[in-house]
Amino acid sequence: MNEDVSYKVKYKDLSGIYEYIYEDAGKALYEIYDKTVKDMYDIYYDGIIKDAYDTEDYDVWSDASSDAYDDWSNCLSDIYDVWSYMQSDIYEFQSDLRSEVYDHDDERAQKKMDKFKKSILRMKEDAND
Repeated sequence: MNEDVSYKVKYKDLSGIYEYIYEDAGKALYEIYDKTVKDMYDIYYDGIIKDAYDTEDYDVWSDASSDAYDDWSNCLSDIYDVWSYMQSDIYEFQSDLRSEVYDHDDERAQKKMDKFKKSILRMKEDAND
């Protein structure tokens, strides 16, 4: 935003937010999500629970198996929700920012960027807690 270029160039350059953050980061995060969920299923549900079939009473094993599957499924949904919300937030940020640039409103564009940076910092703090 601080560059001394036309608003048309700034507007065009902001499409990089979509290309590099929304698509690339979203894809990378989805790949991590996909691998984590598969590993969790393989180790927890298809490993430990499957092995317990031969050592536990069927009723105990069945309850544990159902609970494990429910836990895995809930985790899957929770992770997907985080990923989906992240994608929506990035898209909304990019759209809002481009609108402000299109309207030649540097001050509002800067406020949008500052707000987005703060939300990222809050997410980092939450992730570290």
